Amino acid sequence: AALRPIVGDFSRRTGIDPAPAFFGLLGAIAGVSSDTIKLQPKQKDTRWRVHPTLWPIGIGGSSSGKSPAMEEGMQFVIAKDRALVTENAKKRKDHQHALDMYADDCAIARKNKAPRPEEPVPPVLREYWVNRGTTEGLTKHLEHSPKAMVYIDEVSTVINAMDRYAAGGKGSGDREFWLMLWNGGPAKNTLAGKT
Repeated sequence: AALRPIVGDFSRRTGIDPAPAFFGLLGAIAGVSSDTIKLQPKQKDTRWRVHPTLWPIGIGGSSSGKSPAMEEGMQFVIAKDRALVTENAKKRKDHQHALDMYADDCAIARKNKAPRPEEPVPPVLREYWVNRGTTEGLTKHLEHSPKAMVYIDEVSTVINAMDRYAAGGKGSGDREFWLMLWNGGPAKNTLAGKT
């Protein structure tokens, strides 16, 4: 009921079926919801809890309005993310300046045989969504964001990506990783050569 005015307005303005806009909006809300929220499907089974992870997929013919409807649902997330991009750029610039100062301070400390100064702490950056990437790319995203929302206009992009990443494009690559994301919740990925 809370989403009906937004979805109804979009449908009246565009003449597009409201269903894909509703599911796009519902998916966007789930994507920005805290991962600490869990649903308990069975009243008496307190051990079985699931994360609010949704995978809405719009299916329809060409020019049926799937893309604009799903985009409508994502508008508030895109706007929030746009503000973060500007904030992240400033944080990166400030951190780079701090690193430059740190390098100068280290040179002075070496020259004076003084203790090395403390290295600047990298900034915490935040993003709300991504629209492509590998296991490693998504893991990098999760280093600074508490969760990831993946918004892809064409489902074939996800399916094709599952088989292209392994050596020479001859293996399942990231398929297991993407299928594991089906349930949402916490995950951990250690990259080779990284500590």
